[in-house]
Amino acid sequence: MSFSVVVPCFNEASGITQTVKEIHDALKSFDSWELIVVDDGSTDNSGAHLSELMTTYPRLKVCPHARNRGYGAALKTGIRHARSDSIAIIDADLTYPATDLARLIEEFLSRDTDMIVGSRLSSSPGRVRLREFTKYFLRRYSEWIVDREIPDLNSGLRVFRKSIAERYIGILPNGFSFTTTITLASMSSFYDVRYQAVDYRVRAGKSKIQPIRDTLRFLNLIIRAGLYFAPYRIFLPIGILCGIAAIVSGSYEFFLSRMT
Repeated sequence: MSFSVVVPCFNEASGITQTVKEIHDALKSFDSWELIVVDDGSTDNSGAHLSELMTTYPRLKVCPHARNRGYGAALKTGIRHARSDSIAIIDADLTYPATDLARLIEEFLSRDTDMIVGSRLSSSPGRVRLREFTKYFLRRYSEWIVDREIPDLNSGLRVFRKSIAERYIGILPNGFSFTTTITLASMSSFYDVRYQAVDYRVRAGKSKIQPIRDTLRFLNLIIRAGLYFAPYRIFLPIGILCGIAAIVSGSYEFFLSRMT
């Protein structure tokens, strides 16, 4: 296998058929590849659509979860079942064009790199402005943690070496933070991570993201990732602030003692 495409799917009946079709159309020029869709305990007709698609697309393999386990858990299942050492991931909601997936795969296979990430254009209609405002601060904080630019922190369109996911499988979350974590882990370990601009469309179906809850989870995850991969960048500022506070406090007490 030249590469394996992994698609997590949870209640994406409105988009999964078109997603599979677009992927096959976009990748028809490649010879050796497989498509793995992980049905993450869907309760709509996603499973029925996938069963029908398997009769039309022989490259398609479906890995079902008995219950919903999360976006990251679905990706882990797909990666474990992948026969290739090169993994490509894309969402099932039609937000990422499959033509951009093909472009990233071609770039990855032609270069000696570890990960290529699709950086979503900020002007794309599928971007939510309020959410982008919050993500801006999370991205800037993450850039400070890894000490390099991160054009897109949690893009769901990327190609990477399977060995990277296997190395960090124990800390990769089962939820939406999977992509954020593998980004920070790869950059902190000095893997060659590159970015290419991609389009981003309005999704098919209902979003699974809960802005307030997931933003807090992202922030918690980034702080934990900083403590894990770059603790000095977390503790050094805290130590400096504590030192300044101690000096100020000591000077104030000395001043009071002289006054009395």
